Amino acid sequence: MAIATTSKENLLTFEMYQADRAGVVLVNELVKQQFGSDNYRLFKEAGKEAAKRGEKLPEISEEDRRKVDREMYDRFGERFGVEEYLRERFWRRSMSEGGIGSVNYARGILHPDQEKRASLTTDITSDDLRPSSFLETLTVPSKLAGRVYKYEQAVVLGFGYLAGELLSESESGQRTDKVLKGLNNFFTDKLFVDKKGETTDYHIYSYHKPHTNELVGLGKTKNPPEQGLWVKSLDYPVRRLRITDAEGQNRVVLALYDPREKEVGSAVIKAKERSLLDSKESSGNGVIKVTPYRNDHFGFRFVIMEGGRPMRDIVTRNLEDLLWTYKGVCDIKEKDRVKEEHGNPSRVQFRRREVFIEGLNQPVEVIIYAFEDYIASEYEVGRFDGEKGMHDGPARNLYKLQVVSNVAPYIWPYKLHHIDHIDARKLASFEYVASLGRKQRISPSPYLDYMLPIEILGEK
Repeated sequence: MAIATTSKENLLTFEMYQADRAGVVLVNELVKQQFGSDNYRLFKEAGKEAAKRGEKLPEISEEDRRKVDREMYDRFGERFGVEEYLRERFWRRSMSEGGIGSVNYARGILHPDQEKRASLTTDITSDDLRPSSFLETLTVPSKLAGRVYKYEQAVVLGFGYLAGELLSESESGQRTDKVLKGLNNFFTDKLFVDKKGETTDYHIYSYHKPHTNELVGLGKTKNPPEQGLWVKSLDYPVRRLRITDAEGQNRVVLALYDPREKEVGSAVIKAKERSLLDSKESSGNGVIKVTPYRNDHFGFRFVIMEGGRPMRDIVTRNLEDLLWTYKGVCDIKEKDRVKEEHGNPSRVQFRRREVFIEGLNQPVEVIIYAFEDYIASEYEVGRFDGEKGMHDGPARNLYKLQVVSNVAPYIWPYKLHHIDHIDARKLASFEYVASLGRKQRISPSPYLDYMLPIEILGEK
């Protein structure tokens, strides 16, 4: 899908993702605007001539292709403020990680069995990521390129543009990995008790209600507090944190600690889904945006292993005080999710801080979980909700499934791919329920899930 060049903000609309004549017209007009009218006409005429001759490929000189490539590298790079010598790499990275990466990420979530109809129809080689290759595919007559293939190329191009905004900061010197490294070193010096990178093994058993995986309790023994519960054996490499408690006493707490940077494909899909929800609420006007939804692109996660939510809150206060002393921090915003939301079982509680650092256009996200809430986000699947068409638990895999399934019709429209997305969501939901139920379970043995009764095997 093409984008207007009036501002840095992407102007993709959901109307462009219609697999019908109206969508094609919108895409063609914006491709012409992006690639230039002269280039558009040149490639379109070459396609028509090839069709008249009965040939499958248009004759376009390498010189003309390189001209289109250079112009698009510059236009795309200028749009996002990327220096000239980095622009070709920036284009290819955006199209690879954002374009192809978004499709592959969504397919892996919605189709864990790797539905072939949801895969790209061809293997995208590095040459296919050239701007001229996109222009060729999007301008040739339908006699020379299949409808599905042309639509997919437009989807990849559109996702690539959406990814450009996420990736532009790293290409412009605002390296998120440098920020993460700097904060990690800061925590090593000011927060962690042990030397850099050193962890302590933490083992515990968790007890769950069968099938829903709802957490009942934690303990140091394989024996659950009541019969019939599932038991999981959990191991984590944790850090020892130095904090001050509510009484002003120094103490050490254990925490699972993860620096994280979200996959570009994941961030693009989430931005598209949030834009879709905004549009349905009549505030988004059908425009697909990245900027309003990129505040969780990278950051840190702390899971407080003992002490529950009260200790989570104490650690949060310590972290916030500490982060204010980090060089360049100009603001810290509270973005907690700690209240029950109308009895919604799919929401997990946590504390969250958005840390704004001078010179960085997006904040660093710091999330703090109580261990019990973290376990729920990892395993609890809840029950099947007929209205949602999937399970209603807070497991992170189910959240990802909901996000992807909402935008799936705009990636694989039924008119072209003939995929029943409602059925696909239901099937994926049950597959996640089965896999999360087996994961780390030691009692009853997960192998029993695969064993057939003796009488079915014909044995005595």
